[in-house]
Amino acid sequence: MGPNVDTDARILDLGALHREYVGVYAVNVWVLQKRNVDYTPERIRWDLTQHIDDILLREMFDPSSDVKYEVLTGWSERDEPEDKLLRSEILVAVYYEKERLP
Repeated sequence: MGPNVDTDARILDLGALHREYVGVYAVNVWVLQKRNVDYTPERIRWDLTQHIDDILLREMFDPSSDVKYEVLTGWSERDEPEDKLLRSEILVAVYYEKERLP
């Protein structure tokens, strides 16, 4: 999980005992471009992004969790060729409630 891009909190209802928090996180995949390996760097990146997608989907539809997830953007490629790095990023919103302090 990458850095917290933004966090916001709001009271759910007047006199509510809980407050809803929303955090937006950047999830990044980094792959070093190296040759002479069994997989190409592009294939490794694709495998990693698919694995993260699977985890997000499983968590998004888990009825037993109090935390809710929402994917805000699709995967975007932000390669850094000068450093021989392939980088992909997706933004995910995380919603959860927390008890308010009296």
